[in-house]
Amino acid sequence: MKKFYMAVAAAAVLAALAGCSSLPVDAGSLMSVASAGSTVSAVAQKAESKDFKSGEVLCSDGTDNDPTDMHYYVAKVMTPATEATKGQAEVLFVSDGKKQWASFVVPSHKAGKAELTVGKQVFRLNGWSGHEEKDVSAEHYRQSSWKLGTVTSTDEMFKNFVEIDGDKYDWRLVRVPDLPLN
Repeated sequence: MKKFYMAVAAAAVLAALAGCSSLPVDAGSLMSVASAGSTVSAVAQKAESKDFKSGEVLCSDGTDNDPTDMHYYVAKVMTPATEATKGQAEVLFVSDGKKQWASFVVPSHKAGKAELTVGKQVFRLNGWSGHEEKDVSAEHYRQSSWKLGTVTSTDEMFKNFVEIDGDKYDWRLVRVPDLPLN
C-alpha cells in the first residue's frame, strides 16, 4: 500500500510541475522512484539563460571607422560618451573586469527568427561557426568576442542555422544591433 501512495504522490508532483510552462520538464530526470526503498526525489532543472544582463552592451575600442573589422566585447557603461570625452564612453568589460574608454558602444538584442533576413547586419560569436546553441555556456556567451557581419543566407533556418558572411551560425546565438552601424 505504501508503494501505491508513493506512486500516486510522484504522479501528482509530476502533473503539477508539468503544468508550469516556464519550467522544462523531463520525466526521466525530474522524478525518480526507487523501487527498493520507495523513495521519491525531485530534481529541479535550471534553464541556462544565454543573454546579456540588464545594461550590458557590445563595445569596441577599435580606432578605425569600419565597425565590421572590429572585435566587440560585452561591457557595462560607467561614463556615457559626451563631447567632453570626445565621443568615447568609459566601460567595464565583463570578460576581464578592466575599465577602458570605448569608441563604439552598441546596444543589441537576441535575434528573433523573423528578423534574420538576407542583407541584415548582425553580431555573431567569434569562432563559433557550425556550433549549436547547446555547445555555448551562458558564461561564454557573455565573455567571448563578437563580430559584426551580414546575413548571406537563411536556407538552413529549419536546422537552426543562418549563414553570416558565408559561415553558418546557430540563429539563437545571433544578436541584432539596436542602432544602425554605417
